[in-house]
Amino acid sequence: MKKIIAKLPILLLLALLSGCGYNTMQANEEAVAEAWGNVESSYQRRADLVPNLVRWSKGMPSTRPIRSRRSRGPRQGRFHAGRQDVLNNPTA
Repeated sequence: MKKIIAKLPILLLLALLSGCGYNTMQANEEAVAEAWGNVESSYQRRADLVPNLVRWSKGMPSTRPIRSRRSRGPRQGRFHAGRQDVLNNPTA
């Protein structure tokens, strides 16, 4: 009987300590599930936007290609008249 009474506090202490981490574990599991839900919704939003972007880019008109300033040549920014007689003729 004395052995059982001596072991009783130890058993009681073990029983109390066994449930200490359970609530923390459940809270962490819920936090992970919420974070993963945010990741999945972000992926879904991106997946929904890509077809719209492709559709938008196909609808854009293809105009002349954009050239850099360097490829325009040395005449950039100068006045240029197609016919010299217009410049030389004061009545024109």
